[in-house]
Amino acid sequence: MVDTLRRLQGRRVLIALTVGLATAVVVGLLVVGTTTAAPVPAPPAIAPAVGPGPADNPIVVLGASISAGTGSSPEQAWPELVGRCLGRRVVVGAVPGSGYVTPGRGQRGPVARLLREADLARLHPSLVVLQAGHNDIGAPEPKLRAAVTTAVQDVGHQVPGTPLALITVFAHVGVPTAEARSTDATIVDAARRADPQVIVLDPLVQGWSFPRVGDGLHPTAVGQRLLAGHVLDGLTQAGVAGPGTCSGTPPAPPAPHPSGHLTPS
Repeated sequence: MVDTLRRLQGRRVLIALTVGLATAVVVGLLVVGTTTAAPVPAPPAIAPAVGPGPADNPIVVLGASISAGTGSSPEQAWPELVGRCLGRRVVVGAVPGSGYVTPGRGQRGPVARLLREADLARLHPSLVVLQAGHNDIGAPEPKLRAAVTTAVQDVGHQVPGTPLALITVFAHVGVPTAEARSTDATIVDAARRADPQVIVLDPLVQGWSFPRVGDGLHPTAVGQRLLAGHVLDGLTQAGVAGPGTCSGTPPAPPAPHPSGHLTPS
């Protein structure tokens, strides 16, 4: 009789242990199953300064894929070429697909976010360049106007007195669409109203021409050198850069005829 009771008690303990273990496993599975990994934030879009010039007072370029070197490489892109020509280091924050309104790849834009990440007051730049517009083609005009105004005013607040240049809309090769022209005009008007001293480098109106890769938009490596020539010409005319010479950067093509005819861009 005693042996029988002992066997029954042993079975009860074994059953209790088994049930407890199963319960723990189920609870563990439920916890694991309902737990989600925390999102990994995207790294900042602002790259370290490059170029042979002094570390202080760099040129800061914030923009989209054309400034990032899509179609060639960052080392072949116009910002680094312009920095070499002017003897300045360049800090680039360029997000493919971004604009004044459009956030671009990985939601790492738009320009307002790039300005926050750049922290211009800390960098003390000698020149700020905003390159955006193509990815905003078709954006609502009031929203685009407000975003451009905010960006231009933000630069003025962060680094008052620092020259600011805007490179506006690039269009696909061929005759620019009415939407592209309208977007370009909105950006230029908003920028000039926000800061009458802003330097406007306008690829559409000025008829910038350069060889492109197969998508009909992004410059080849040679195209990037031509872009650098256009930018240097515009900065020289604005009085923020001397003419000088720049090895390996072809001169920009002649300006469009005064009649207003636009070279396909």
